[in-house]
This record gives sequence, structure tokens and C-alpha cells, in this order.
Amino acid sequence: MNQSVWHAAEAIISREASEAAEYGLMEAGALGTETKDSDPNVAVLGYFETSPDMAIVSAALEDAFRIYNLAPSSLIDLRASEIADRDWLAEWKKDWQPVEVGRFIIAPPWSEPRADRGPRAGSPRGVVDLCQNRERTGVGVLTLTS
Repeated sequence: MNQSVWHAAEAIISREASEAAEYGLMEAGALGTETKDSDPNVAVLGYFETSPDMAIVSAALEDAFRIYNLAPSSLIDLRASEIADRDWLAEWKKDWQPVEVGRFIIAPPWSEPRADRGPRAGSPRGVVDLCQNRERTGVGVLTLTS
């Protein structure tokens, strides 16, 4: 799919309605969704190939809120916009940061190693390195690759 512009339906909603809004936008025909956190509300964008019929989007959101037992007032605002196409794969990688879990760091393979952290200082893939060193017969190890 090669296009220069995407069409978005942006739902400004109460925080507890984000899953319902994602569901509603997908039911309205969105090819994907993005959630943007902004206090005290949340913006959920649904991306479409063509300009969405906002009446259909609104009805799908209302149905989703009903299914999730949420009040229709969970939808604060709904608007349409155009979004320039970009390298979406590179975009999501920007926001995936290493996460500390106990004494381990789970990090994407493209992140820069930090010499002062993790079970293998300097290795952003310390968890995988550690797992490979612990392999035994009959024990499965999950290997993460890019």
C-alpha cells in the first residue's frame, strides 16, 4: 500500500474508554489505531485509506461504548484530519525504549547499549544472552531477533 496521505478519525475520549474507542474505530473500518495520552483525556486515532464517513464512525463508537458499558458522554470530541504518510516502522521504533525488569533490561535490538546497566554490562540484549547461557536439555528458551 503506497499512498501519500492517510485519513484519520480522532476521538477525544475519557481515559477509561480507550479500549472501546479502539474497537469502535476498527469496526468503522480503520486499518489501525494510535492512542495518544494527554491529561486528563485520551486521543485515539483511527487510520483510513479514504476519508471516513464520520456518521458511521460516530455510530460505531456509540455501539462500542454500549458494548463496554460506558456512557455516550465518554466521547468528548470527534474530528477528521489528513495525515502525511511516513515510515511507520521507523516511527514506532522511536518510542520503544528499554525497560528494566528486576535486574534485567529488556531492550530492542536497535537500541544503544548502556555500559552501566543489565546482567551483561553494555549489552542491550542481556536477557537473551543470559537465557542462552542457561540452556539445558528439555528447557525451552525464547530467542528474540529483529
